[in-house]
Amino acid sequence: MPAPVHAFERSFGVLEHALQVSLLRHRTIESNLAHADTPGYKRLEVNFESLLEDRLAGGPVDPRVFRSVQPAVVADTSPGKADGNNVELDRESSELEKNRLQYEVLSEIASQRFSGLKQVIQSK
Repeated sequence: MPAPVHAFERSFGVLEHALQVSLLRHRTIESNLAHADTPGYKRLEVNFESLLEDRLAGGPVDPRVFRSVQPAVVADTSPGKADGNNVELDRESSELEKNRLQYEVLSEIASQRFSGLKQVIQSK
């Protein structure tokens, strides 16, 4: 059985990495929204989940593997409007809200972990 401290460190490493991916996704979506009227602009998206899935390849979830997978910002080359811009405001707004909710959940989990750690420290 892993030592509690190591399990704690691993779980925070995973949470930290997931929060960083979410922050990158937020910035990427904001950039898309800012360029919604820029001719020729191709929306960007963060590729992380599919990279993680490929890396895990059905094996056990290892926190070290999770943290080693780096998100990639890639251009969506799908055709867009006549001016070449492929940003759809409804899609970006929806993705922004989805990402916001994911970030809130991750933040709440981290907060609960810190509260639990604080209780353990105070009880000694």
